[in-house]
Amino acid sequence: MKVFGFTLESNIGQIEFPSKQIAPCFPSSFPFLDKNSFVLIPAGLDQDPYFRLARDKCKILKEQKPSSLYVSLLPDLRGINCKMSASDSSSSIYLTDSPKQIAKKINKYAFTGGQETLEEHKRLGGNTEIDIPYQYLKYFYEDDEELEKLKFKYEKGEISSGEMKMKCIEVITEFVNEYQKVRDSLTEEDIKKFTETIKKK
Repeated sequence: MKVFGFTLESNIGQIEFPSKQIAPCFPSSFPFLDKNSFVLIPAGLDQDPYFRLARDKCKILKEQKPSSLYVSLLPDLRGINCKMSASDSSSSIYLTDSPKQIAKKINKYAFTGGQETLEEHKRLGGNTEIDIPYQYLKYFYEDDEELEKLKFKYEKGEISSGEMKMKCIEVITEFVNEYQKVRDSLTEEDIKKFTETIKKK
């Protein structure tokens, strides 16, 4: 209870929730995995308390200790200092978005590190540290060499914020389209593998 700051006044739903977060850490939650399989969990740093608790309880539960790989969170479209929130459609790109929706959100809401005018931008260059389209490309653009070129050209003012947004739209749209194709190819049997209840003996 101390890990999550629960008290005797906390409701049962709050207290029960961590167990649902922790369950997938254990191979025994999935019938198609060997009970002694090793598990690697990619997660945001905000999820760390759940997986620390999972490791603490492994001996009691006779489970393998999971390992964690912590990743940075995508920033909000409107600024570098906020993580993307699923509850705000104007600051988030959903995996269900169409190419048109993705383009509209990036063009309309993505904060840029460009200057006030194109003339100033060409003279002073842009700031990739706060440019959201560039930050998204750091996550999703697989060509590191080309990414470095984009960074250099943007900071020198050789490409505009609009051009950076266009590249971001292209890369994100491709990623989301590929995801949607894979998702659509899943069968009920595939989904059942991961969602059916496992009864402990």
